Amino acid sequence: QSTWGNRYTLQIMKTTTKPDAVVETGRQVRWILAIFLVHLSIEIMVLYFVVQSLDGEQADRLYFPTNLEGAKVVGEVLLSYVDTNYYTLMLGHISSFFFLQTWCIPGTISMNLLGGALFGMKVGFPLCLLLNTLGSVGAYTMSKVFGRELLYKHFPEKLEHVKSLVDGHRSNLLYYMIFLRLFPGSPNWFMNLSFPHFGIPVHYLAISVLVGLAPWNYFTCKAGLMLSQLKSKSDIVNTEMYLQLMLLAFVFLIPPLVRKALDYKNRQKPE
Repeated sequence: QSTWGNRYTLQIMKTTTKPDAVVETGRQVRWILAIFLVHLSIEIMVLYFVVQSLDGEQADRLYFPTNLEGAKVVGEVLLSYVDTNYYTLMLGHISSFFFLQTWCIPGTISMNLLGGALFGMKVGFPLCLLLNTLGSVGAYTMSKVFGRELLYKHFPEKLEHVKSLVDGHRSNLLYYMIFLRLFPGSPNWFMNLSFPHFGIPVHYLAISVLVGLAPWNYFTCKAGLMLSQLKSKSDIVNTEMYLQLMLLAFVFLIPPLVRKALDYKNRQKPE
């Protein structure tokens, strides 16, 4: 294990064994709650402004979509306003996506669908990918500053498991992080929260999201182009898509394997 990994192991041990851990956890909870309420208030004000900017009775049908059916209803309403209120709708989309991603709230797939439906692939795809990245950085930062004690209190075994995986790939960490992002079923929300406590720099996190979640954002934004025709989640997430993501994920394991093979070959050469 690298010196880098050892340094953060000692830091974690000191943090989780100190006698005032209960007091520290309470302080973290209060800070997180306060920041969440402030962010929620801003989100409500932005959405109120967006809704008030839309004329007509259709605006009364708007609500926060958290599933496919909700995204279809909201998408149908917003499409009738996109020509006249393009940038207002974009403001609402940016604010909502960032809020959901920062606080690890389910529903970002609906925002990807709406991004594709409202803004098309040229704008919707890069916008959703950027918001996914910024929201992940927001979650990372919140966890780094206020979340250590809470995470080790509620997810100790899960954290140790992730830490063991990270420590086993310190020499090819960025490739491995991209692999995890690409691989279907990986808990992206937990990676965002746990990575700062294993000494993973924020730019590694940002790159892993930009590269590793690009295919997922592309597929879901593209599905948004035919949002009204989607009947179930299987129309978006299917076996073919999973296989493509798995294939891409394993591609990012090739460079570290090649590097190991070359290092081994060089060690075998006589001096």
